[in-house]
Amino acid sequence: MTAHADDEARRLAALRALGIVGTPPEPHFDAVCRTARRLFGVRSAFVALIDDKQQWLKTPCIDVPGQIPREQSFCQHTIRSDDLLVVPDARADPRFGGLALVTPPDGIRFYAGLPLSLRPGLPVGTFCLVDPEPRDGLSDADAAAFRDLAEIVVAHLRLTEANARRSHEIEQAAIREALIREQHREIGARAQAQEAANHQLTMA
Repeated sequence: MTAHADDEARRLAALRALGIVGTPPEPHFDAVCRTARRLFGVRSAFVALIDDKQQWLKTPCIDVPGQIPREQSFCQHTIRSDDLLVVPDARADPRFGGLALVTPPDGIRFYAGLPLSLRPGLPVGTFCLVDPEPRDGLSDADAAAFRDLAEIVVAHLRLTEANARRSHEIEQAAIREALIREQHREIGARAQAQEAANHQLTMA
């Protein structure tokens, strides 16, 4: 397995462990996106999760369907780096000009995205701004504010991760306890059977 394939396998395992792909929107993620729309004056902001084949939105977005093929997304490029990706005009960018999200008259022109990494090298998704009007980019102050909001999203994802891990630990503990109870039952049954056999030998 190549280093890139190994990194992608770890990334996908971390995403699956979260257990949130395809789940309904959650208020805390929606609130961060509303704040981003107001702060940066864009039409849409969204949180996306990227698996091996699809992009899944965790927050509703009028500009992006809830599920699209990964190769049709901006975010497949965003998760390849730890840096902010800014596309001032998608129609003028050969990487994105032919995307179905871009080609309609009111399609996406401006895009800015940050990877959402649970730990270094583990980007499970993206936090994005999009608008139908091209822009010069983000100022240093706006880029810093955008990163701050992304950190809030990451904090919620890490909390989700911790809750999922705790739920798994509780489930495994319950399984172990059930196995121990079953073993005790079997030992007790064997002891009773042996006791009955010994009694029969004594009576003989």
